[in-house]
Amino acid sequence: MTLERQPDDSLRVELSAAELQHFELTYATVQYENRQTRRMLRAVLQNAGSLTGFSGRAGPLTIEVFPAPKGGCVLFFSHRPAEKKRGRGRPSRLYGFAGSEALMAAMESLPPGGRGVASELYEHEGRYYLVAQQPLPLLEYAAPMAATRLTLARLREYGRLLAAPNAVEALCRAMNPQP
Repeated sequence: MTLERQPDDSLRVELSAAELQHFELTYATVQYENRQTRRMLRAVLQNAGSLTGFSGRAGPLTIEVFPAPKGGCVLFFSHRPAEKKRGRGRPSRLYGFAGSEALMAAMESLPPGGRGVASELYEHEGRYYLVAQQPLPLLEYAAPMAATRLTLARLREYGRLLAAPNAVEALCRAMNPQP
């Protein structure tokens, strides 16, 4: 394991394929969702703290992983700037639909009062996602999802925007056009 403290107070760590194998990992299997990855990250940060003084507890971290020669990987740990507190806006609601049929059935079920909601509709990998600024009675048709800032940012970056800023209203109008 090679540890290098960077001038911008970030940390560069290079792990060999054998070191990854010690944690039952390869570059391809390094994902924060799995237990082995989290165990490896804790061990790396503990070593980094004692050897370089880099603290993983000084606030939120961004962790980037890149392939290294011969099957290893390079990790970059950097501290994220402190986020400014924002006013208490309404949290977004996120609904995931398995397909267009479920989405259309959900729109047909909405009462007229539910149609004036600020909302965005995205398609990503064959599924539809509705971001709404208030709760909607869609649980029969959609899976409610955690509308974290990260989830919404990923959806907005990788998903295809189909309708905004009033997606619900646009869909309802398209399904029931008025003469």
